[in-house]
Amino acid sequence: MAYCQNIKNTLLISGKELKNRLVFGPHRTNFPSKHLPEARRIAYYAERAKGGVGMLIMEGSMVIKGDYPYDYSLNIHEEGALTAYSQVVNVLEKYNTVLVGQLNHFGIQGDSIISRKPLWGASPVPEVNSNEMPHVMGIKEIKELQAGFQKGAALLVKAGFDGVEINVGQNSLLRQFISPLTNQRIDEYGGDLANRVKLTIDVLQLVRKEVGDNILGLRLCGDEYAPWGGLDAEAWAEVAKYITDRVKIDYIAVETGSLYSGHLTMASIRQPEDYAVASAKTIAEAVSIPVIAGGALCTPALVDEVLGSNIALADITRALIADPEWPVKVCQGKPENIRPCIRCREGCNVTANTNPLIGCAVNPIVGLEHKQKRAKAFKAKNIAVAGGGPAGLTAALTLAERGHNVTLYEQRDYLGGNWAIAANFPGQESFGKIIEYLDTRAVARGVHIELNQALNAAVAMTYDAVVIATGSTPPAPLFNIGDGVNIAAVEEIVSGNIPEGKNALVWDELGEWRAVDAAKALVNKGYQVLLANQEAYLASLLVKKGEFSYWYQELSKLPITTKTQCNVEYAGKDKVRLTNKFTGQKKVLPGVDLVVRVTINNPNQILYNELLGEKPVYLAGDAETPRGFMWAVASGYRVGQEI
Repeated sequence: MAYCQNIKNTLLISGKELKNRLVFGPHRTNFPSKHLPEARRIAYYAERAKGGVGMLIMEGSMVIKGDYPYDYSLNIHEEGALTAYSQVVNVLEKYNTVLVGQLNHFGIQGDSIISRKPLWGASPVPEVNSNEMPHVMGIKEIKELQAGFQKGAALLVKAGFDGVEINVGQNSLLRQFISPLTNQRIDEYGGDLANRVKLTIDVLQLVRKEVGDNILGLRLCGDEYAPWGGLDAEAWAEVAKYITDRVKIDYIAVETGSLYSGHLTMASIRQPEDYAVASAKTIAEAVSIPVIAGGALCTPALVDEVLGSNIALADITRALIADPEWPVKVCQGKPENIRPCIRCREGCNVTANTNPLIGCAVNPIVGLEHKQKRAKAFKAKNIAVAGGGPAGLTAALTLAERGHNVTLYEQRDYLGGNWAIAANFPGQESFGKIIEYLDTRAVARGVHIELNQALNAAVAMTYDAVVIATGSTPPAPLFNIGDGVNIAAVEEIVSGNIPEGKNALVWDELGEWRAVDAAKALVNKGYQVLLANQEAYLASLLVKKGEFSYWYQELSKLPITTKTQCNVEYAGKDKVRLTNKFTGQKKVLPGVDLVVRVTINNPNQILYNELLGEKPVYLAGDAETPRGFMWAVASGYRVGQEI
């Protein structure tokens, strides 16, 4: 059988032929707009359509005029909507990608701060994160909602979309009507399954009238992960059968998660890629129409395997953010050329209150597709890059792609810097894939790589320009450490290089996985662990990445003592002395054999300062300022475009 033949198979849905079995699914982007598709968003979609994906489903559009569940949400009923949505069709139609528009209402999972109007809900159940109580919908609001979906579908069809998808998955008022978690009504829309599904069926029937012979898709929850009252995969399969027995639906897209489990809609890197596939398979067994499985599918072989079961289509949204050309590279039999998604969620999880633009840790172009890319270098230069971490590798590759002659110097015997080390952390093995990709692509572009060789000023002076990507170094300890106490870097601990001992202090200044994983590794080695920081809670950066809930579930299983909002004065074998950050109150705890510091590092700019004023010299990555993997890659790319 040909390589990944299941992926390459075509599929006919309601008269529309998909050229392969791959889907770019709907997701939040936060591109600034007047709640309508604009040039930036259209260019973002066009890049994925150009890359060969079979079906593209747009970010959901709200169906009630004036309803904005987040700052940059789309609304199908804004003035000028027909022109804006028609422009999406006009730009994408040349790529032969089936284009579907999603319609939605967030219900209680929205935010009333933007519209200043009450949230709508099936019942008086507050939103779990904000505790905001919704307005319970009456017949008037229900009729308004139905009309909003119907008019929105009519507009999408008129604009030229191939189909319409109705969201009954995560962040969906319709799901909130179906789920006993959020529907406590005693009227015709509450109680048994038939009543709870009534609103969804009414909406689908109205939308089908407008869609006609075009595609009508249904996005359905596959598991709410709320066993105390929510619906599991078997229950949602019953819902799927009930709906499809009564309305002509052309496909079902399955996602997981609900009000209490948003972290399992776009799951942690610690979850397997196919964590949501089982739910999709359960629903596929209950219906006779194509089912789309998603979750975190990224690897071609796994995607092809999933498509070899009862799953018709695979949602590979995160993989397509990382590499828009994923489909064409697989279909051409060149998977080694795919820029791999490492599922870190450092840039693509954009639900924070700060409304970050969508980005990608491994693809610095994401969100910038609307801008013209830099042309080839006017004149090829001989350029040295100091440092083979993600910033240095990205800079070297970008420079070489533009026609420069590049030599990269790395003082260690391996490439990747902190990223290579991070690949040793549990669940983060995929980090090694991006280093392998950058290395392979750089060499293919003619970059000469010198390992075990630090660039010095004398050698640097022989080049036309120099990129300094020498990373960062930890500062001196801010507290006293007693005699005989071992001090270890977190990388040593996670790699298994753990000294003998019984008690350890892990002091965390970063608030992400490194301290957490060090604590877990020490517990597995038999240590009693004290995990402490200055913040109000542990691992605060995991909130932004959407991994906070997963970590706290893990923490509840581990024998780790935690102390927050404190400073360490002294850590010795005899005792550990802490001071409350706010009150100054002191606390003495048992002594430790080992101290592990997870610090905010200082940029290493020694070589930069030596060359400054003598040679064109540029900073990249942590050497510029430590900001994390995503910014290291973005910085390396920016420098590579500047020279």
